Amino acid sequence: MAINKNTWSKSNWGVGSENYEYWKRKPIIDTKSIENTAGTYKIINIVHYDELDYIIISDSEILIADKTEKLELKGKSNVDLKNLEGRKYLFIYTKSGGLIYKELNLVVKTDVLLRFLRKFIEINIKRNDRADYTFVTTDKIELESDIIGNIDKCEVENIQWLVRGVNVIDGSGLPFNGIGKNFSFVPKPLKRPKSGSREMNPPIQYEIFAELNGLRVILILKQDKIDILRQEYIDFDTDWKPTRDEINKDTGGWNTGNYEYIATQGNNIFQNVFDNIIIEWNALCVSNNIDNQGVKIESAYRNPRRNITAGSHLKNSLHTRGRAIDLNAKGIRTTQKYTLLKQAAQNAGYNAICDKKGYSVPCDQADHIHVQW
Repeated sequence: MAINKNTWSKSNWGVGSENYEYWKRKPIIDTKSIENTAGTYKIINIVHYDELDYIIISDSEILIADKTEKLELKGKSNVDLKNLEGRKYLFIYTKSGGLIYKELNLVVKTDVLLRFLRKFIEINIKRNDRADYTFVTTDKIELESDIIGNIDKCEVENIQWLVRGVNVIDGSGLPFNGIGKNFSFVPKPLKRPKSGSREMNPPIQYEIFAELNGLRVILILKQDKIDILRQEYIDFDTDWKPTRDEINKDTGGWNTGNYEYIATQGNNIFQNVFDNIIIEWNALCVSNNIDNQGVKIESAYRNPRRNITAGSHLKNSLHTRGRAIDLNAKGIRTTQKYTLLKQAAQNAGYNAICDKKGYSVPCDQADHIHVQW
C-alpha cells in the first residue's frame, strides 16, 4: 500500500501549497518497508518552539522539522520515529487512520539539546541525610534525584553523578561518581591543616553534578562556620568531637579562639565558674590584706589550632572542650597572689594549678593559674 497525498492534512498539505509541492518531490514509501525498518527511535519529548518542531530522541540527538510544518502532535502514542535507508522519518498516525511521514534533519547535539531539555525538563536534587547543605567529613552524604517533565520515570535510573572538590585541597568523594536515582558518598579531602593558627579554616566545598542526556544540574555543598569548627576536631582526631548542638555563639567574652562560636562539652558554665572564683578571691584578699585590683581572664575556650598557638601540647586540652580557664591577678604579680588565686579556685570547688606553658609548676615559677572542671 503506497502513501498518497490524501493522507496529508489538508490544512498544511493542500494542492498548491509549498508543502504539497515538497511532498510531490518525495519518493513513495511502501508501508511494508516501514515495518521491516531496522531501528525505531524512542521519543523523549516533542517541543514546538519558535514555529519549529523539535523531536528529542533517546540517543541524545534532536531532530528538527521544517519551519513551514506544524505537526500539532497530541501525544507520543500516535507518532513513530524510524530509521529508513539511513534517514530519519517521523510517522504520524492520524485519527482517521491515515499516515503522514516526513524526513527530519539532524541538529547539533549539545547546544540545542541543553536549550530544550532545560526548558521542558527539570532535574531536582535533595539531600536525605540532613536538610541543609553543610557537612563534616565523617558524614555519609545521601542524595536523591527526581525528574519533572515529559520523560519516562525509568530515565531517572540513568542519571550520572560526579563529585568534585571546589578547591584542590577539598579532594573528592568516595566514591566520586555513580549512576542511578540515588547517590551517596563520604567526603575525602586531601591533607588537612594541623598546625597552630589564629585564623579560621576555609570551608571544604564540593560540586555535585547530576546529568541525564546532556542536561546537567549542580548542587553545591559547603561547610558553614559551625561545621568548619567541628571539622578541626575531626582533623585532630580528638577524643571528644562536638555535635552541632554543642556549638553555640559566644555571648560572654569567653572565646579566645578563631571563631565566633565556642564548643562546650556539657553546659557553658564559664560565667558561673568565674563568679564563684571571684567570691573566694575577694574573701582571701581581705583576710590576707592583699591589694585587690581584680582578676584577668587570660584564656578560656580555644579551638584546636588556636590551642597550639597558645602553647598547649595537649590535643585533648580541656580548653578545647569549654571546660578550662586561665586566670591572672591584675596589678603586680607575686607568688602570694598566684598562691591565693589557686586557693580561691580550689575553695570554689574546681581543680587548679600554678601553670607555665601548659605544665604544672611551683607558684613562684607560674605565669598564670589554670582552672578546669
